[in-house]
Amino acid sequence: TDHGDASGTGYWSLAPGTYRRGLQELAFAAGLRCGRAGPAPPAGLTGSGIVVGAGTGDNAGASLGLGAVRGTS
Repeated sequence: TDHGDASGTGYWSLAPGTYRRGLQELAFAAGLRCGRAGPAPPAGLTGSGIVVGAGTGDNAGASLGLGAVRGTS
């Protein structure tokens, strides 16, 4: 999962910018693989040079597409 989707579940804490491992352990018997890539820089490149970046969920993606900035409601 990524920060955008995880923030809606409560197991990502925006203030310190970390996953809340204790809540993850309570909610899921198996360990979770959580995203480590931030919004920049690119996570990598494909063999043909295409940039690979972190993804996000539909609502966070829509806010980016609409040009929302901090404080937009």
